[in-house]
This record gives sequence, C-alpha cells and structure tokens, in this order.
Amino acid sequence: MKAHPPIDDRLLTFTFPVFHETRLENGLTVIVVEHHELPEVSFRLGIELGEKHDPPEACGTVEMLSHLIKKGTQNRSYQEIVDQVDLVGGLLETSSSQDFFFIQGKFLKEHGQVALE
Repeated sequence: MKAHPPIDDRLLTFTFPVFHETRLENGLTVIVVEHHELPEVSFRLGIELGEKHDPPEACGTVEMLSHLIKKGTQNRSYQEIVDQVDLVGGLLETSSSQDFFFIQGKFLKEHGQVALE
C-alpha cells in the first residue's frame, strides 16, 4: 500500500497563463487571461456587493437583483437580451454569493462585442 496519494504528473508541470491587469478610471479592475487556442471569449464580472450587504429588513435583495438583471434594461427588453444571446449561441448568467454579485458569460470569439454590449 502506498503512503502518498496518487498525483497526476501534469499537475506538477502546470504553469498559470500570463495575465494583464488594468484598473479603469471608474475603479473597476480588469484582468485579461489570453488563451488563443480556444475560439471563445469568457468573462466574469464580480462586484463586491454580496448578500451580506442586504439590509436586515430586506434579506434576499442581492439575490433578487441577480435574477432581475437579465429581465431588461433601459436600452433592451428581456426578450431582446434573450434573443441576441441566443442568436449568437452565447451564454449569459448572473448569480450572487455572500461577498459578490456576478455576471458571467461565454461567447464565440467573433461575437465578443455582443458579449460586452
């Protein structure tokens, strides 16, 4: 019987990809990890506005926001958002945790602009 757990040799040679970090004028930190082998653009926006910031009299506010954010904006209705994402085969999701509110997506590289919009 071996005294050590099995370790995949590939884990020992893993090198984290090079990344670029920038802070925008509005304080948003953007971290870009380029991986050109994949024909997709993925993003995850985390805003430090988690469920722990819910007012005591309104528990669930941030979670509700995570469900409502895709329901429409001043510029696009729910159906317009859904249609545009579906048209290009993208994925757009929102969620929340104790610490953060997240918007994340995955789109083919040629539809990267749609993802950002």
